[in-house]
Amino acid sequence: MRRAYLLYLLAALLLAVSAVLPEPSPEHRLERVATDLQARIQLRQQQLEAQARSCLDAWRTAPCDQPAGLAFLSKEAREQWELEGTELLLLCSDSLVAWTGLSPITAVRSKNSTTLVNDRGCWLRASATDADGRRVTAAALLWYQPPFENRYLNAHFDAAFHVPKGVVAAPGPGLGPALRAPEGRVLFRLQWANDAPPPGPLTWLRTALLASGCILLLLALHRRAAELRSVQRARVAFLLPAAVLVLLRAGWMLLDPWPWLSTLSLFDPDLFASSAFLPSLGDLLINAGLLFFLAAQARRSLIVAAPPRHPEPWAVLFLSAMLGAAAWVNAVMVALVRDSRLALDLFHVQDVDLFSGAALLALGLVQFAWLLLMDGGLRWLMPALRARAATIIALVLFGAAHLVHHLFGAYDSLLVLWPLPMLLVLAAMRHSRPRLWHGAALVALCALVAVHILNGQVRKRHERDRAALVEAASTREDPVIELLFGESRSAMAAEPSVVRLLRDTLPLSAAELDARIRQPFFSGVWNNYDVRLHLFSGSGNLRGSTSREDMPTLTALRLRFEQGIPVPGDGALRNVHRPLDPALYIGVLGDGAGGRLVVEVLPRILPEGLGFPELLMAGERAMERRTDLLARARYERGALVESTRAYAFPVRWTLPVPPEGLTLTRDGYELVASGDPAGTTVVVATPLPHWTDHVTTFSYTFLFLALLGTLLFLPLVRHALLPTPLGLGAKLRIGVLALAAIAMALFAFGARRLIQRDLSAATDQAMDERSRSAVAELRRMLRLETELTPAMLRDVEHLVDDASTVLRTDLTLFGSEGQLLATSREQVFANGLLAPRMHPAAYTALVHDLRSFFVQEERIGEARFRTAYRPLVSDRGAVLGYLAVPYFARQDEVEEQRAAGYVAVVNLLVVLLLLSIVAAALIATWTTRPLVLLRRGLERIQLGARNEPILYNGQDELGELVRVYNRKVEELRASAEKLARSERESAWREMARQVAHEIKNPLTPMKLRIQLFQRSWDPAAPDAKEKLDKLSTGLVEQIDALSGVASAFSQFAQMPEARPEPLDLRAVARAAVDVFHATPGIDIVLHDGPELPVHADREHLLRVFNNLLKNAVQAIPEDRDGRIEVRLRHEGDRAIAEVQDNGSGIPGHLRDRIFTPSFTTKGSGMGLGLAMVKRMVEQAGGTVRFDSREDEGTTFVVALPLRT
Repeated sequence: MRRAYLLYLLAALLLAVSAVLPEPSPEHRLERVATDLQARIQLRQQQLEAQARSCLDAWRTAPCDQPAGLAFLSKEAREQWELEGTELLLLCSDSLVAWTGLSPITAVRSKNSTTLVNDRGCWLRASATDADGRRVTAAALLWYQPPFENRYLNAHFDAAFHVPKGVVAAPGPGLGPALRAPEGRVLFRLQWANDAPPPGPLTWLRTALLASGCILLLLALHRRAAELRSVQRARVAFLLPAAVLVLLRAGWMLLDPWPWLSTLSLFDPDLFASSAFLPSLGDLLINAGLLFFLAAQARRSLIVAAPPRHPEPWAVLFLSAMLGAAAWVNAVMVALVRDSRLALDLFHVQDVDLFSGAALLALGLVQFAWLLLMDGGLRWLMPALRARAATIIALVLFGAAHLVHHLFGAYDSLLVLWPLPMLLVLAAMRHSRPRLWHGAALVALCALVAVHILNGQVRKRHERDRAALVEAASTREDPVIELLFGESRSAMAAEPSVVRLLRDTLPLSAAELDARIRQPFFSGVWNNYDVRLHLFSGSGNLRGSTSREDMPTLTALRLRFEQGIPVPGDGALRNVHRPLDPALYIGVLGDGAGGRLVVEVLPRILPEGLGFPELLMAGERAMERRTDLLARARYERGALVESTRAYAFPVRWTLPVPPEGLTLTRDGYELVASGDPAGTTVVVATPLPHWTDHVTTFSYTFLFLALLGTLLFLPLVRHALLPTPLGLGAKLRIGVLALAAIAMALFAFGARRLIQRDLSAATDQAMDERSRSAVAELRRMLRLETELTPAMLRDVEHLVDDASTVLRTDLTLFGSEGQLLATSREQVFANGLLAPRMHPAAYTALVHDLRSFFVQEERIGEARFRTAYRPLVSDRGAVLGYLAVPYFARQDEVEEQRAAGYVAVVNLLVVLLLLSIVAAALIATWTTRPLVLLRRGLERIQLGARNEPILYNGQDELGELVRVYNRKVEELRASAEKLARSERESAWREMARQVAHEIKNPLTPMKLRIQLFQRSWDPAAPDAKEKLDKLSTGLVEQIDALSGVASAFSQFAQMPEARPEPLDLRAVARAAVDVFHATPGIDIVLHDGPELPVHADREHLLRVFNNLLKNAVQAIPEDRDGRIEVRLRHEGDRAIAEVQDNGSGIPGHLRDRIFTPSFTTKGSGMGLGLAMVKRMVEQAGGTVRFDSREDEGTTFVVALPLRT
């Protein structure tokens, strides 16, 4: 009790500290971050200055204009500087001759500033020069600000400065501590992103204190409940923790004493929120843990509670409640997919993250809580419930539940019937010891239900996403776009820079047009569409276009505009309804004299292979990531216009499409078509999961739940798998599984290397072929040139753009000195995502090492991709430049292939693991089978009984052992016969001695009385008849005593043979206690506990209890209030029955003879009762022992094997 109160006190203290512990304000935290960052900036600036001087000193050993790719620097220095994030720019006479890194640092000639700040971020830099015209600039990124943010591009501080997550840099005046350059000027101010500070260190400390307090509270409640159950207060043992936890949890959710929990991602309602009871994933996890704890307490209380007298109504009520609980479990699984952003698509386990794992953990706790409640209810009800009644109740209630679900439109029978097989397995466990296969079956059923429901809900979510995608791609009207176009037009008209741009006549590149018009005025929702801008001068000449296709003319665009349908309220925007026209809308901005801007709005179905489409889109685009596995196609009047991904769509669509859409299955894909076959038709193809996919998802879930179940029920699992001490079978299982684990680990490592090598080889081959084709295409146009002059750059740009369109890939051409000449994706360089120069590793490989092909892994933000480089050589042998072919657009497919390979390996490992477990069990069973047979044979060996030999034909060492055993059994049989004869003779002698002794005792007084009667008999005496009657009465009494002696020895000698049967030891004990319950002056108490199934003779066990209770009653002195306690319990694989009295006890010098026949501590009796008890218990395979203290009492303990 004191320990429980101490736990309560510690729990309350931790919970209170976690609630009141003060945490620094966000402003104070930001000030500390600014102070630390300022110090790191000073230190980093000093490092850059030292690195610049060191590089300059080393450079003096090499020619100024030929640094040979910084070969003069040691390898260790280059690797260390690269690890620190230092980038070098080497200039010889103001000409860039070498560089490292690809940061967009171009202003390298400024000699005064130690920092470079622009709209793309902030860099620290330091320069060192010498008199020979050498100049080294060492730069390090401090803050990066991309032109827009998406899944690849995010504003961030460089990792070397260790700035906490959530802190951003804000240029210009405003709130927040200022960061200064080494020379003192303000660089930017620090702020919290979205004014929402992330959890700080104290938040995690408070979370740890809160979790520790909750755990201690649960331990205290568990201890208190155990104490209550030990004194037969099972109902209070459950209601107490239930009331405490329900009240505390309700107060927590209503009063919110720990509001800082909402800053944790686990408690973010945007991640998951279903109801007031489940407002976040963290709340779901907490509620699931509490439910599991309460279910465990309820089960313990139900096990020790007495069965109800009228079990049928209770069975109906309990099973109805459990079916309702099962429906709630179904609802939780549905909500985890329907009401969340969690990655629970088990067909793509590579997308599963920690939050998905937390959701599965909560789901496993809820399922196991249901199992605990059901098991406890069965153990409470089944001893008093007849099998026929239980069957009828289960069938009626399951049938009613199935009918109710159908009435409410739920036709998935598994949602209703999954509790039935679990009920059957739990019922089977009640009749035997829990086995490993019981647990495996329950976990498999839980995994099957979870996979069925989760996969079904994920499929429904995919269908909703697919329907939205089809609708968005097939619709010709979007009211939101129509509204936003007017807003964008008004904003552009109010922007002087845009007005000047329209009136200008100079040409603009696609990147400039994108940066100055599209990004400021056509972002956000516009990113759901492909927005193309065409800028024309007042005379109708094209000044610039963001389209990658043939440059349109103003006349053609005007014709399409005039044939469109005007949008109500906006004459500058028209809906396009021309046959085969891919555009949805065309808008015209500006007047004819000052220039025009034509805006085309097209559905976003991007063709494959065209460079960096996702990288240049703003926003997270969550739905597109969920639908990125879908193949899409668009048809105009039945003709295929464009398609994505690998599915081979038909060239023409000839099937009719009803208004509600068309769904069909073809080639392992489910096709959904929507639209008008006479106009635009959009078709989406979804790959259908194979049966192996279902098996692997089940395997993953089964392993996860098996691991969780092992941790939750560790003692039970340990006893089933690893008995103590470890036997040969357990050692074999451990050995086989260990070898299998090592082999699988080596296989996984080798398979991973093989997959990476094969994918890299396949990618390099594809890139080699694509780069060869690109070089050949450009070389065909430039075959006679010796160099690319500035006057040729415009033509070269067109050539690169044309080649990119033909080859459907992005191309970038660098000059002979690594400078950018032309690119098909100018936005990447114009937006500062890449520096306008060649990757230094590629430049070194192609220029200095003279390699003809080089593949380099590059990075833009979080996007990693491979780029192939080739020299562009004319027919005259002149190196015109170096062509770069990025593999970004197909990089996702490469990653998918790599992930698919890893998933295949994991699937195989899962199958191998399951097979290894089965193999370990089979090998252990096969190896130990002779030992088991030998053990059973040894257990059956009895002197005088017929001992059968073991049938085993193996020729191994175990076979030899079995043959030795059989030989010894035969020798034992012969010896047993000799011993039996000797024992029979000895027993008859002892029996004769005992019988003679017992008969002699009454015969002696009989003889004396007859002799005395003969001497004193006088037939004529007046008292002659009285004397004769007295003699007769005495003789009859002695004869009765002789008859009692004969009956006792006959009963002991002719004890009936045992007829064992399955029975519950509790029922036998109750029957015996009921007989002695009315004994005056003695209180007899029975503690029966849970069911104790044994295999024994009922009559024998009843006689055992009768003898023990009778001896206990007789051992209590008459002047003492008697108390006899009968306790029933199980220890391991044994059923234990204790009979304890508070009698006079057994003297120490008599205890060794207590089970000896004819020995007794009483004044009367033959002393055969305890001998018969010992003999009957041992016939049942059990043991009997006792513990006695003089004048305090005696406890007899009977141990019988539990029925399996």
